Amino acid sequence: MAHPPSRSSDLPFSTFVDLCYSSPTPKHIKLDFKEYEVVQPCLATLLKLTGSLPPPVASSPKVYLNADVLPGPGKRDCPPTVNASDFLTLCLAEGPEHALSLGWSCNVARCMNEGGVYTEEDVEGMAGLVEKYDLEAKSGGVVFAANCRIACKDPSTLISLLLRCRSSQILLWTGTGEPSIMQHKVDEVRRAFEEGGVGDRVGFDCKVAEGRVEGWKNEIMVQAINVINWIRGCGI
Repeated sequence: MAHPPSRSSDLPFSTFVDLCYSSPTPKHIKLDFKEYEVVQPCLATLLKLTGSLPPPVASSPKVYLNADVLPGPGKRDCPPTVNASDFLTLCLAEGPEHALSLGWSCNVARCMNEGGVYTEEDVEGMAGLVEKYDLEAKSGGVVFAANCRIACKDPSTLISLLLRCRSSQILLWTGTGEPSIMQHKVDEVRRAFEEGGVGDRVGFDCKVAEGRVEGWKNEIMVQAINVINWIRGCGI
C-alpha cells in the first residue's frame, strides 16, 4: 500500500484491513485505487476477511472503493488510469455491499492557472455513470469526490449533481502536497451547498490553514505557481 509518487510500502493490504476490522473502535476504510489491476485482488482479500463477520447493520463500518473514473479540470486531455466501466462492473460484481467513491482526475495548479472548474459536462458524465449502472440501488452507496479549491470557484455544478443523484453525497478534499486552504473558502463553499438544499450531503477532507497569515501565504504560493506556469506556457 502506498500513495503516489511512492509505489511500495512495508504495510501489506491484508494486514491493514485486518487491523481495521479487529480494532475495538469501528473504522471506515477508504481505498484509493490508482491502478485497475489491484482492484480484484483487494476485493478478494476483503471478502476473505469479512466472510466470518456478522452481517453488517446500519452502524457497521463501511468500505469505500475510490477511483478517479473520469477526466476532470486540468486533466481533460488525459484519460484516467482506472477505466470507469471496468471499475464499476468489477465492484458491483465482487463487492456490491461496499460504497463507491467516484471522482474526476484533476490538476489543481493547472486549474488555478487556466481557470478550470467542474463543468456541466463533468456532472453529466458522472450522473450518466450513476444512472447507467444503477449505482444508488446496486451498491453500498455513492460518494462523489471533488477538489475543494477547484469547487470553491463555482460549486453550482456539483450542487446540481447532488440534486440529480438524490441518494448520493460528495466529499471535497485537498490533495497531498497541495497548500492548505483558507477556512473562509471552506465556509463559503459549505454555505453554497446549504443554500442549494444539499448541505447535509457534503463533507470535507481538507487541510485547513492555521490562521489568516498561513492562509494568505498559501494563496500567494498558489498564485506564484500560476505565474510560473503561465511564463513557461508563453515560452518566456
